Amino acid sequence: MTVPTEEATAKYVPAAAVIRMSLALSGIIGLKGHLGGKTS
Repeated sequence: MTVPTEEATAKYVPAAAVIRMSLALSGIIGLKGHLGGKTS
């Protein structure tokens, strides 16, 4: 019942998701910092 592919995917996907989330968050924060600084 053990499927190596599923195990590898189960470990890889969360890591990729965390990296994407951190990159997206830093990008959003950077945009908010630039836009917020000029707007308000």
